[in-house]
Amino acid sequence: MTIDNIKDAISSLFNFHVVKETDEKVIFNIISDKTAILDKKQVGKIISELTAFQSYQDVELYDNTQYEVLVRDATRIFLARDIEQKDVVNKIIYKIYI
Repeated sequence: MTIDNIKDAISSLFNFHVVKETDEKVIFNIISDKTAILDKKQVGKIISELTAFQSYQDVELYDNTQYEVLVRDATRIFLARDIEQKDVVNKIIYKIYI
């Protein structure tokens, strides 16, 4: 994944148009006179951190100590807080971020 991939995904998924691009940032026009800024340095840092993880079918990330997977809530009940469950026997913490 590259910064250009992310920029293109933002443009196509949200129909945001690139107003200006420099070495440091990409400025998108989102609606009327409203803009959003993509900080290339920050995104590059996130991309490099993610390279330490392995992936399977693009829905999970894992390394020796962490496992993250994309989940979908099939109910219509909205939870306004994160959920955390500790398994003291196996020393595992399960978290769902809302």
